[in-house]
Amino acid sequence: MPNLQHQTTKTMTSNIISEIKNKYKIMIYEGEGFKQAWYNGTLTDTPEQVKDKLELALKHYFTKDLFISTFESDETSPYQFTYIIVIPIHT
Repeated sequence: MPNLQHQTTKTMTSNIISEIKNKYKIMIYEGEGFKQAWYNGTLTDTPEQVKDKLELALKHYFTKDLFISTFESDETSPYQFTYIIVIPIHT
């Protein structure tokens, strides 16, 4: 049985990404690391944190395209995490 909280978080994150794309008329490219963390439910960031990171990048970088990927913990970390990183793409 799928985890309802995980499904809700996935839907909220997807809606936020679509909302940002439409609001700012930009492209957001999703890297493989982000897609896997999103699909598997291992993304540490909340949907609100995803939105904040995307809007912060748009505020500080004059770009129309963003790339989102992840930064993950390794075996030396005291706890596991997978945060998104936002990379502005200048075309």
